[in-house]
Amino acid sequence: MDLPPEVVRLVDDLYCGVDPADALALAEDWRARSIRTLDREAGVFVSTADESALENARYLLERLRFPVAGGEPAARKVMTDVAELVPMLRRVSRNRLRVWFVDAEPLDALLVAGVAVAQGRGQAEAVVRRLSPAALYMRDLYEHFRQRAPSLPDSVREEVRHGFDRVTDGLELLGTWLTDGRKETLERALCALRAGCEAVSQVERWRAAGERTRAAVPVGGEPLGALLDAARCGDADRAARAARFREVWMPRLYGLLEQFRQELPLNLETRDVLLEELGEALGALDGTLESSDATELESVVKQLEQAFASLRGGVVRVEQIGDARLQEMARLISGVWFGTVPLLGLLTRMPELMRDDDADEIEEAARHLDYYLQTGERFHVQAALD
Repeated sequence: MDLPPEVVRLVDDLYCGVDPADALALAEDWRARSIRTLDREAGVFVSTADESALENARYLLERLRFPVAGGEPAARKVMTDVAELVPMLRRVSRNRLRVWFVDAEPLDALLVAGVAVAQGRGQAEAVVRRLSPAALYMRDLYEHFRQRAPSLPDSVREEVRHGFDRVTDGLELLGTWLTDGRKETLERALCALRAGCEAVSQVERWRAAGERTRAAVPVGGEPLGALLDAARCGDADRAARAARFREVWMPRLYGLLEQFRQELPLNLETRDVLLEELGEALGALDGTLESSDATELESVVKQLEQAFASLRGGVVRVEQIGDARLQEMARLISGVWFGTVPLLGLLTRMPELMRDDDADEIEEAARHLDYYLQTGERFHVQAALD
Protein backbone atom coordinates (compact mmCIF):
# COMPACT_ATOMS: atom_id res chain seq x y z
CA MET A 1 0.00 0.00 0.00
CA ASP A 2 2.46 2.64 -1.15
CA LEU A 3 0.81 6.06 -1.31
CA PRO A 4 2.18 9.53 -2.16
CA PRO A 5 3.94 10.98 0.93
CA GLU A 6 1.69 14.07 0.78
CA VAL A 7 -1.39 11.86 1.16
CA VAL A 8 0.23 9.74 3.86
CA ARG A 9 0.80 12.84 5.96
CA LEU A 10 -2.86 13.84 5.61
CA VAL A 11 -4.08 10.35 6.58
CA ASP A 12 -1.80 10.32 9.62
CA ASP A 13 -2.91 13.79 10.74
CA LEU A 14 -6.59 12.89 10.37
CA TYR A 15 -6.12 9.61 12.21
CA CYS A 16 -4.08 11.16 15.04
CA GLY A 17 -6.39 14.15 15.46
CA VAL A 18 -3.72 16.67 14.41
CA ASP A 19 -4.75 19.85 12.60
CA PRO A 20 -4.51 18.74 8.96
CA ALA A 21 -4.31 22.22 7.38
CA ASP A 22 -0.69 21.94 6.21
CA ALA A 23 -1.07 18.32 5.13
CA LEU A 24 -4.29 19.15 3.31
CA ALA A 25 -2.53 21.84 1.27
CA LEU A 26 0.20 19.35 0.30
CA ALA A 27 -2.33 16.68 -0.67
CA GLU A 28 -4.31 19.14 -2.79
CA ASP A 29 -1.09 20.23 -4.47
CA TRP A 30 -0.30 16.57 -5.29
CA ARG A 31 -3.77 16.12 -6.78
CA ALA A 32 -3.44 19.28 -8.91
CA ARG A 33 0.03 18.23 -10.14
CA SER A 34 -1.25 14.79 -11.04
CA ILE A 35 -4.13 16.26 -13.04
CA ARG A 36 -1.75 18.60 -14.89
CA THR A 37 0.53 15.67 -15.70
CA LEU A 38 -2.35 13.61 -17.11
CA ASP A 39 -3.59 16.58 -19.12
CA ARG A 40 -0.12 17.02 -20.58
CA GLU A 41 0.01 13.35 -21.58
CA ALA A 42 -3.57 13.16 -22.87
CA GLY A 43 -2.54 14.03 -26.42
CA VAL A 44 -0.75 10.69 -26.91
CA PHE A 45 -1.96 7.14 -26.34
CA VAL A 46 0.29 4.16 -27.02
CA SER A 47 -2.64 1.73 -26.92
CA THR A 48 -6.36 1.49 -26.18
CA ALA A 49 -5.53 0.20 -22.71
CA ASP A 50 -3.26 3.20 -22.13
CA GLU A 51 -6.06 5.58 -23.13
CA SER A 52 -8.47 3.81 -20.78
CA ALA A 53 -6.01 3.93 -17.86
CA LEU A 54 -5.39 7.64 -18.35
CA GLU A 55 -9.08 8.51 -18.62
CA ASN A 56 -9.97 6.44 -15.54
CA ALA A 57 -7.19 8.02 -13.50
CA ARG A 58 -8.26 11.49 -14.61
CA TYR A 59 -11.89 10.76 -13.61
CA LEU A 60 -10.91 9.49 -10.14
CA LEU A 61 -8.64 12.47 -9.52
CA GLU A 62 -11.48 14.85 -10.38
CA ARG A 63 -13.79 13.03 -7.94
CA LEU A 64 -11.21 12.83 -5.15
CA ARG A 65 -12.01 15.05 -2.19
CA PHE A 66 -9.81 15.49 0.87
CA PRO A 67 -11.64 16.10 4.18
CA VAL A 68 -10.56 18.69 6.75
CA ALA A 69 -11.67 16.56 9.73
CA GLY A 70 -13.36 13.28 10.57
CA GLY A 71 -10.88 11.18 12.50
CA GLU A 72 -10.32 7.53 11.63
CA PRO A 73 -13.32 7.15 9.22
CA ALA A 74 -12.14 10.11 7.14
CA ALA A 75 -8.54 8.89 7.21
CA ARG A 76 -9.60 5.41 6.12
CA LYS A 77 -11.66 6.78 3.21
CA VAL A 78 -8.76 8.89 1.93
CA MET A 79 -6.44 5.90 2.23
CA THR A 80 -8.83 3.64 0.33
CA ASP A 81 -9.64 6.14 -2.42
CA VAL A 82 -6.01 6.96 -3.16
CA ALA A 83 -4.97 3.30 -2.95
CA GLU A 84 -7.45 2.63 -5.77
CA LEU A 85 -6.06 5.50 -7.82
CA VAL A 86 -2.30 4.98 -7.46
CA PRO A 87 -2.03 1.79 -9.61
CA MET A 88 -3.70 3.60 -12.51
CA LEU A 89 -1.29 6.53 -12.26
CA ARG A 90 1.64 4.12 -12.19
CA ARG A 91 0.33 2.27 -15.24
CA VAL A 92 0.19 5.53 -17.18
CA SER A 93 3.67 6.47 -15.94
CA ARG A 94 5.16 3.09 -16.95
CA ASN A 95 3.83 3.49 -20.47
CA ARG A 96 5.45 6.92 -20.70
CA LEU A 97 8.79 5.83 -19.20
CA ARG A 98 9.14 2.73 -21.36
CA VAL A 99 11.59 2.93 -24.28
CA TRP A 100 9.56 2.36 -27.46
CA PHE A 101 11.94 3.24 -30.30
CA VAL A 102 15.28 4.58 -29.10
CA ASP A 103 17.06 4.84 -25.75
CA ALA A 104 17.16 8.64 -25.82
CA GLU A 105 14.14 9.97 -23.93
CA PRO A 106 13.39 13.28 -25.76
CA LEU A 107 13.68 11.63 -29.19
CA ASP A 108 11.72 8.58 -28.08
CA ALA A 109 8.92 10.76 -26.69
CA LEU A 110 8.78 12.69 -29.97
CA LEU A 111 8.63 9.48 -32.01
CA VAL A 112 5.90 8.04 -29.79
CA ALA A 113 3.81 11.20 -30.25
CA GLY A 114 4.37 11.25 -34.02
CA VAL A 115 3.49 7.60 -34.48
CA ALA A 116 0.39 8.02 -32.31
CA VAL A 117 -0.77 10.91 -34.50
CA ALA A 118 -0.06 8.91 -37.68
CA GLN A 119 -2.15 6.04 -36.30
CA GLY A 120 -5.01 8.28 -35.20
CA ARG A 121 -4.29 7.99 -31.47
CA GLY A 122 -2.69 11.36 -30.85
CA GLN A 123 -2.96 15.10 -31.35
CA ALA A 124 -0.62 17.44 -33.20
CA GLU A 125 -0.20 19.52 -30.02
CA ALA A 126 1.59 16.55 -28.42
CA VAL A 127 4.20 16.66 -31.19
CA VAL A 128 4.57 20.43 -30.82
CA ARG A 129 5.23 20.08 -27.06
CA ARG A 130 7.95 17.50 -27.68
CA LEU A 131 9.64 19.13 -30.67
CA SER A 132 11.59 21.85 -28.85
CA PRO A 133 12.96 19.55 -26.07
CA ALA A 134 14.09 17.08 -28.75
CA ALA A 135 15.87 19.83 -30.70
CA LEU A 136 17.64 21.10 -27.57
CA TYR A 137 18.62 17.55 -26.65
CA MET A 138 20.09 17.02 -30.12
CA ARG A 139 22.10 20.22 -29.86
CA ASP A 140 23.63 19.14 -26.54
CA LEU A 141 24.25 15.61 -27.81
CA TYR A 142 25.96 16.89 -30.95
CA GLU A 143 28.31 19.00 -28.82
CA HIS A 144 29.26 15.85 -26.91
CA PHE A 145 29.88 14.06 -30.22
CA ARG A 146 31.93 16.97 -31.59
CA GLN A 147 34.27 16.81 -28.59
CA ARG A 148 34.72 13.07 -28.92
CA ALA A 149 34.81 12.83 -32.73
CA PRO A 150 38.61 13.23 -33.19
CA SER A 151 39.24 10.06 -31.16
CA LEU A 152 36.70 7.91 -33.06
CA PRO A 153 37.48 5.57 -35.99
CA ASP A 154 36.59 7.17 -39.34
CA SER A 155 33.79 4.68 -40.04
CA VAL A 156 32.11 5.26 -36.66
CA ARG A 157 32.50 9.03 -36.94
CA GLU A 158 30.86 9.09 -40.37
CA GLU A 159 28.05 6.75 -39.30
CA VAL A 160 27.17 8.93 -36.33
CA ARG A 161 27.45 12.15 -38.33
CA HIS A 162 25.08 10.67 -40.93
CA GLY A 163 22.70 9.77 -38.09
CA PHE A 164 22.70 13.36 -36.87
CA ASP A 165 21.95 14.53 -40.41
CA ARG A 166 18.98 12.18 -40.67
CA VAL A 167 17.56 13.27 -37.32
CA THR A 168 17.97 16.91 -38.34
CA ASP A 169 16.10 16.15 -41.57
CA GLY A 170 13.33 14.53 -39.53
CA LEU A 171 12.99 17.51 -37.20
CA GLU A 172 12.78 19.89 -40.17
CA LEU A 173 10.15 17.70 -41.85
CA LEU A 174 8.09 17.74 -38.67
CA GLY A 175 8.15 21.53 -38.81
CA THR A 176 6.95 21.34 -42.43
CA TRP A 177 4.19 18.90 -41.45
CA LEU A 178 2.90 21.29 -38.79
CA THR A 179 2.39 23.78 -41.64
CA ASP A 180 1.06 21.58 -44.48
CA GLY A 181 -0.69 18.95 -42.34
CA ARG A 182 -0.03 16.18 -44.88
CA LYS A 183 0.23 12.64 -43.54
CA GLU A 184 2.91 11.84 -46.14
CA THR A 185 5.13 14.58 -44.69
CA LEU A 186 4.64 13.21 -41.17
CA GLU A 187 5.53 9.68 -42.29
CA ARG A 188 8.69 10.92 -44.06
CA ALA A 189 9.67 12.79 -40.90
CA LEU A 190 9.19 9.71 -38.74
CA CYS A 191 11.19 7.54 -41.15
CA ALA A 192 14.07 10.01 -41.09
CA LEU A 193 14.02 10.20 -37.30
CA ARG A 194 14.00 6.43 -36.89
CA ALA A 195 16.75 6.02 -39.48
CA GLY A 196 19.05 8.41 -37.64
CA CYS A 197 18.18 7.60 -34.05
CA GLU A 198 20.07 4.32 -33.77
CA ALA A 199 23.39 5.89 -34.77
CA VAL A 200 22.76 8.94 -32.59
CA SER A 201 21.85 6.76 -29.59
CA GLN A 202 25.46 5.50 -29.60
CA VAL A 203 26.51 8.96 -28.47
CA GLU A 204 23.90 8.85 -25.70
CA ARG A 205 25.32 5.52 -24.53
CA TRP A 206 28.85 6.98 -24.49
CA ARG A 207 27.65 9.97 -22.48
CA ALA A 208 25.66 7.77 -20.08
CA ALA A 209 28.73 5.59 -19.49
CA GLY A 210 30.70 8.67 -18.49
CA GLU A 211 27.93 9.86 -16.19
CA ARG A 212 27.75 6.47 -14.46
CA THR A 213 31.32 6.96 -13.26
CA ARG A 214 30.09 10.07 -11.45
CA ALA A 215 26.81 8.57 -10.21
CA ALA A 216 28.56 6.72 -7.36
CA VAL A 217 28.65 10.02 -5.46
CA PRO A 218 25.01 11.11 -5.17
CA VAL A 219 25.70 14.78 -4.36
CA GLY A 220 28.35 16.70 -6.28
CA GLY A 221 29.36 13.66 -8.32
CA GLU A 222 29.50 15.51 -11.63
CA PRO A 223 31.65 18.47 -10.50
CA LEU A 224 33.85 16.06 -8.55
CA GLY A 225 34.37 14.01 -11.71
CA ALA A 226 35.19 17.19 -13.63
CA LEU A 227 37.68 18.19 -10.92
CA LEU A 228 39.33 14.77 -11.14
CA ASP A 229 39.56 15.00 -14.93
CA ALA A 230 41.11 18.46 -14.63
CA ALA A 231 43.68 17.13 -12.14
CA ARG A 232 44.63 14.28 -14.45
CA CYS A 233 45.06 16.63 -17.40
CA GLY A 234 46.85 19.36 -15.43
CA ASP A 235 44.22 21.94 -16.42
CA ALA A 236 44.92 25.51 -15.37
CA ASP A 237 41.44 25.92 -13.89
CA ARG A 238 41.91 23.03 -11.46
CA ALA A 239 42.45 25.33 -8.46
CA ALA A 240 39.30 27.31 -9.26
CA ARG A 241 37.33 24.07 -9.58
CA ALA A 242 38.65 22.89 -6.21
CA ALA A 243 37.73 26.18 -4.52
CA ARG A 244 34.26 26.04 -6.05
CA PHE A 245 33.77 22.45 -4.90
CA ARG A 246 34.84 23.30 -1.37
CA GLU A 247 32.48 26.28 -1.23
CA VAL A 248 29.40 24.69 -2.80
CA TRP A 249 29.56 20.92 -2.56
CA MET A 250 31.47 20.01 0.61
CA PRO A 251 28.77 21.54 2.88
CA ARG A 252 26.13 19.59 0.96
CA LEU A 253 28.06 16.34 1.32
CA TYR A 254 28.43 16.85 5.07
CA GLY A 255 24.72 17.67 5.19
CA LEU A 256 23.99 14.44 3.36
CA LEU A 257 25.95 12.52 5.99
CA GLU A 258 23.80 14.03 8.73
CA GLN A 259 20.67 13.25 6.73
CA PHE A 260 21.80 9.62 6.46
CA ARG A 261 22.33 9.50 10.22
CA GLN A 262 18.73 10.56 10.74
CA GLU A 263 16.86 8.91 7.89
CA LEU A 264 18.67 6.02 6.18
CA PRO A 265 17.33 2.60 7.35
CA LEU A 266 20.67 0.83 7.78
CA ASN A 267 21.25 -2.54 9.41
CA LEU A 268 21.79 -1.74 13.08
CA GLU A 269 24.81 -4.06 13.37
CA THR A 270 26.79 -2.19 10.68
CA ARG A 271 25.21 1.27 10.82
CA ASP A 272 27.84 3.05 12.94
CA VAL A 273 30.77 1.57 11.01
CA LEU A 274 29.32 2.51 7.60
CA LEU A 275 28.53 6.06 8.66
CA GLU A 276 32.00 6.43 10.20
CA GLU A 277 33.60 5.25 6.93
CA LEU A 278 31.65 7.87 4.99
CA GLY A 279 32.69 10.56 7.48
CA GLU A 280 36.35 9.55 7.13
CA ALA A 281 36.11 9.58 3.33
CA LEU A 282 34.60 13.08 3.38
CA GLY A 283 37.37 14.24 5.71
CA ALA A 284 39.99 12.79 3.37
CA LEU A 285 38.41 14.55 0.40
CA ASP A 286 38.24 17.80 2.35
CA GLY A 287 41.98 17.61 2.97
CA THR A 288 42.91 16.66 -0.60
CA LEU A 289 40.91 19.01 -2.81
CA GLU A 290 43.80 21.43 -3.39
CA SER A 291 46.46 18.73 -3.69
CA SER A 292 48.63 18.92 -6.81
CA ASP A 293 48.89 15.11 -6.82
CA ALA A 294 46.18 13.73 -9.15
CA THR A 295 46.88 10.17 -7.98
CA GLU A 296 46.18 11.15 -4.37
CA LEU A 297 42.91 12.81 -5.32
CA GLU A 298 41.91 9.81 -7.41
CA SER A 299 42.55 7.50 -4.45
CA VAL A 300 40.41 9.66 -2.16
CA VAL A 301 37.57 9.80 -4.71
CA LYS A 302 37.62 5.99 -4.93
CA GLN A 303 37.47 5.84 -1.13
CA LEU A 304 34.40 8.10 -1.19
CA GLU A 305 32.73 6.07 -3.94
CA GLN A 306 33.34 2.87 -1.95
CA ALA A 307 31.88 4.44 1.20
CA PHE A 308 28.68 5.34 -0.64
CA ALA A 309 28.55 1.87 -2.22
CA SER A 310 28.90 0.26 1.21
CA LEU A 311 26.07 2.42 2.54
CA ARG A 312 23.81 1.31 -0.29
CA GLY A 313 24.71 -2.29 0.49
CA GLY A 314 23.92 -1.78 4.19
CA VAL A 315 20.35 -0.57 3.69
CA VAL A 316 17.80 -3.04 5.01
CA ARG A 317 16.25 -4.60 1.89
CA VAL A 318 12.78 -6.07 2.00
CA GLU A 319 13.34 -8.26 -1.07
CA GLN A 320 15.95 -10.28 0.83
CA ILE A 321 13.20 -11.74 3.02
CA GLY A 322 12.06 -15.07 1.58
CA ASP A 323 8.77 -15.58 3.43
CA ALA A 324 5.93 -13.70 1.65
CA ARG A 325 4.10 -12.85 4.89
CA LEU A 326 7.21 -11.48 6.58
CA GLN A 327 8.10 -9.61 3.40
CA GLU A 328 4.73 -7.87 3.45
CA MET A 329 5.30 -6.93 7.10
CA ALA A 330 8.68 -5.50 6.18
CA ARG A 331 7.21 -3.55 3.26
CA LEU A 332 4.66 -1.98 5.58
CA ILE A 333 7.30 -1.00 8.12
CA SER A 334 9.63 0.27 5.39
CA GLY A 335 6.74 2.28 3.94
CA VAL A 336 6.17 3.95 7.31
CA TRP A 337 9.86 4.82 7.44
CA PHE A 338 9.86 6.38 3.96
CA GLY A 339 6.48 8.05 4.38
CA THR A 340 4.59 5.99 1.79
CA VAL A 341 2.43 3.92 4.18
CA PRO A 342 0.09 5.64 6.67
CA LEU A 343 0.03 4.57 10.30
CA LEU A 344 -3.57 3.52 9.78
CA GLY A 345 -2.50 1.18 6.98
CA LEU A 346 0.12 -0.37 9.26
CA LEU A 347 -2.31 -0.76 12.16
CA THR A 348 -4.97 -2.28 9.91
CA ARG A 349 -2.79 -4.83 8.15
CA MET A 350 -0.17 -5.88 10.71
CA PRO A 351 -2.59 -7.67 13.10
CA GLU A 352 -3.88 -9.66 10.14
CA LEU A 353 -0.35 -10.82 9.38
CA MET A 354 0.61 -11.77 12.96
CA ARG A 355 0.37 -15.37 14.20
CA ASP A 356 0.32 -16.89 17.65
CA ASP A 357 3.41 -18.97 16.92
CA ASP A 358 5.52 -16.12 15.54
CA ALA A 359 9.20 -16.13 16.45
CA ASP A 360 10.60 -13.85 19.13
CA GLU A 361 12.06 -11.53 16.47
CA ILE A 362 8.59 -10.77 15.10
CA GLU A 363 7.23 -10.16 18.58
CA GLU A 364 10.14 -7.79 19.18
CA ALA A 365 9.38 -5.95 15.93
CA ALA A 366 5.77 -5.55 17.04
CA ARG A 367 6.94 -4.11 20.38
CA HIS A 368 9.13 -1.59 18.60
CA LEU A 369 6.16 -0.52 16.50
CA ASP A 370 4.11 -0.05 19.66
CA TYR A 371 6.92 2.09 21.11
CA TYR A 372 6.98 4.15 17.89
CA LEU A 373 3.23 4.77 18.09
CA GLN A 374 3.59 5.87 21.71
CA THR A 375 6.72 8.03 21.35
CA GLY A 376 7.00 8.98 17.66
CA GLU A 377 10.75 8.13 17.79
CA ARG A 378 11.78 6.90 14.34
CA PHE A 379 14.54 4.69 15.78
CA HIS A 380 11.86 2.16 16.68
CA VAL A 381 10.72 1.89 13.04
CA GLN A 382 14.27 1.12 12.00
CA ALA A 383 14.65 -1.39 14.83
CA ALA A 384 11.40 -3.12 13.81
CA LEU A 385 12.55 -3.34 10.20
CA ASP A 386 15.97 -4.63 11.22
